[in-house]
Amino acid sequence: YHELISHIANNESNEDKALKETIDFFGCIDLSEQVGLPVYVDMKTMDVIYGPEAKIWVQYWFKTFGANAMSGAPLWMSLMMAHQYTDGAGNITQQPDLNEYGNPEAVLYCGQQGPYWNDQELWETIKASNLRPDVTVLPAGTIPAFINGTRYEEYIRTEGHHHKTNLPEVYENNFGQNIFLLFKVRHPKPEEDSAINETGYEEVEDVMAVFAKPGDHVLFPPGYQHITINIGNTPFVMTDWVSTNAESSFKYIKLHNGAPYWVVKGKDGRPEFIPNPRYKGKVPAIRLVKLVNEIFEFGLRKGKPMFNIVKEGNIRLLSFLNDTNESGQYDEIYRREFVPYRENESFDNSRAFGIPIPNVFPLAVPDGIGMQVGEEYDISFHIQDMILANVEAKGWDLLLWAPYPLAFWKKEHGETLAKRLKELKQIFDCYTTEWHGKFYYNFEISWSLVISLNLALTKGYIAADNLGQNISKEYPENTVFIHASFFRLVPDRQREILWYLLISRMRIGISSAQEALVHTLKCIAWVRPDELERRAKEREASKKIIEEAKARRISRPKTQTDQRDDKDISLDNGGKSSSPISNSNHSSSPLGHAFMPRWEEFIKGQCFTFRGWWGALLPFQRGVNNTSIQSVSSSPIEEEVTPSQIIEIYEYNHPTDTHGIEVIKNISRVATEEYAGMKFSDGEGYLRHASITAYHVAYLGGGALTVAISLLHKIKADRLKDILSTKL
Repeated sequence: YHELISHIANNESNEDKALKETIDFFGCIDLSEQVGLPVYVDMKTMDVIYGPEAKIWVQYWFKTFGANAMSGAPLWMSLMMAHQYTDGAGNITQQPDLNEYGNPEAVLYCGQQGPYWNDQELWETIKASNLRPDVTVLPAGTIPAFINGTRYEEYIRTEGHHHKTNLPEVYENNFGQNIFLLFKVRHPKPEEDSAINETGYEEVEDVMAVFAKPGDHVLFPPGYQHITINIGNTPFVMTDWVSTNAESSFKYIKLHNGAPYWVVKGKDGRPEFIPNPRYKGKVPAIRLVKLVNEIFEFGLRKGKPMFNIVKEGNIRLLSFLNDTNESGQYDEIYRREFVPYRENESFDNSRAFGIPIPNVFPLAVPDGIGMQVGEEYDISFHIQDMILANVEAKGWDLLLWAPYPLAFWKKEHGETLAKRLKELKQIFDCYTTEWHGKFYYNFEISWSLVISLNLALTKGYIAADNLGQNISKEYPENTVFIHASFFRLVPDRQREILWYLLISRMRIGISSAQEALVHTLKCIAWVRPDELERRAKEREASKKIIEEAKARRISRPKTQTDQRDDKDISLDNGGKSSSPISNSNHSSSPLGHAFMPRWEEFIKGQCFTFRGWWGALLPFQRGVNNTSIQSVSSSPIEEEVTPSQIIEIYEYNHPTDTHGIEVIKNISRVATEEYAGMKFSDGEGYLRHASITAYHVAYLGGGALTVAISLLHKIKADRLKDILSTKL
């Protein structure tokens, strides 16, 4: 829906607006697999809806911008904007007009204490262990603030607190992008936090910005204060386990209007860290860290909901939440969970891996596949960016393998890449790639490929490039990045990704990720590379027939018709032809002008009764003999096509795609009903035309979605929008 409707149908080029439209249309999202409970979140209201199998055992809570929150003082006092309205002792020097920041009574963020399975015995076990599960939802956005006359946009965040009993806590990112800001302050009486600032020279021992991705777990070590910041464009959802003896205190952070560093939205849209002048003493430089994939001692593994730990009978693994670690038994675990960036690395470079890299290939990856792939490698978590290989290439050839480190590289990965590149070369050589009237005949660019397990790509995305982005000085401009999950995808998807990165983006230089994706789909979405060799043989056979035909005419004078026919069947006429089909509107086909067969002119001369050049390709799909070309025009696709024929040819090309077959069956029924119900138009004729188009697409190896759209392409846009969102 996001790609087809928000971007294309509504012609929305702004990613934020298109994303908002998509979210507005769907409303709720299902986070049951991510949370480990039947949970649905309303993206508009941030309401959390639980299925009947779950129950809120403690309470629902919310915090507003203006009213006194659970912590006593107004929430706004903990934010950056409060700096101009308060003094260092936490006194309000000027009452702000909160209406300038929105409705002060509106819910800023909310959550539930004690949401869990509706199982009394299970809940009693949790209570007896002095534990409590929580869910928190934080909206996206910023709040303006002025410091010394400069306007900043602070990301919406939680109020922030620490535990007076010095107990730890564990959080999980379930949806969205966030930073956990942790800091530790040295003071003699942690239980008397209201007096900490009286000395005026408190000493901050440590400050960390923890970049978390969906599925990540973060341990808040004893003694650390913590704030959660939503740096994404969607609501952020997180869960946590905490001891019921933790005694959260919000006072210290409110006295200082936040942590030692404020996190604001920079001019480039990325997070920036601004020192908080309320901290008068020693404040160290902020550490940028990422998280390990697993803390096996506590049963925490990326992608596995930590709410499952108790249900699986392993509540003992959470006993550390009631331990202040005074003995130091967990020191190594708390140290190991945070992976630092490279030493002496500037923030601009390191943050490229802390937030999503732009221009990603929007390919839906099955949930958890990244974690499954990660388990295949014996990874030591200090490895820089989890890089498995850094490959140099020239054109279609891989030149230098530089596995990093060598032990992690899988030989079959190199073989797969070489095979996919060879197939792309065949496609590129067989067709003329075109973009906005310019043709591209070669690919001789030097480029680099980085394979990593730790690219912070948006959820569901698997590849990226840095064309024109300069995201890191360590990588040259022509660098593409792929996650190791790439090698678990089917060959069709692998080819699409590589074509997108290497041809649409790098060779042609299409700057818009959306336009590059459209170009990719036009070029190779329906090409079957396993048949390219067969097509090449047919092409050679066609050349031979042409030469024989020309030779037979040498012995007699050429008529006007002969001269026309020579022109029609020539393979070397610069792409021009007087054939009736040569002036047809190629852009009306789903593939448009993205690429054109160089041997098309000969086929047009034989098959010009077909609609467009789709039919011209058909004899070459499965090695049809040249002698049968003349009889192709009597194929059933020229007359009538039934849904069963479309399904049959799709099943031939995709024998294992049972889901796709069901999709086409469903849409066939919908299309028949829609066309039959049309008024003041030829519904029967439209259905016939759409069916023929869909058959062509299925014949050429098109995916289920493409076939379905072809069946519906004569339906008006508004109605099509409804069908896509409800039926497809």
